Amino acid sequence: MTDLETQTLEPIRTAHDARVQVGTALALIELAAQVLDKVPPPETAFASEDRVLFRYLQAAETARGWLVGHEPGDSVDHPGRGSALGDGERIYGWSHEETERHFQNALGEWRER
Repeated sequence: MTDLETQTLEPIRTAHDARVQVGTALALIELAAQVLDKVPPPETAFASEDRVLFRYLQAAETARGWLVGHEPGDSVDHPGRGSALGDGERIYGWSHEETERHFQNALGEWRER
């Protein structure tokens, strides 16, 4: 077992604690996407017929897609909807009005269940 597996996680008790933890996680996602942006496309392995290189480059491309989006133009600076960074940053940056609207909708759905 690793140290992380044996640690008990402290519950998030305040909005401040959540903001710090989520902000940190989004920063790590952004950093990971920046690292993956520098990895060449999988097709570069074709010339050398290197299947192992292809596998790693494909993994990088796939991970980058989930982090910033799959559509042309999706990037670290302009992450797409449906991506971890895009949706995370969008929700993290909701205005008070957006927060209230989404909260009331979610609360209503929760009460219906």
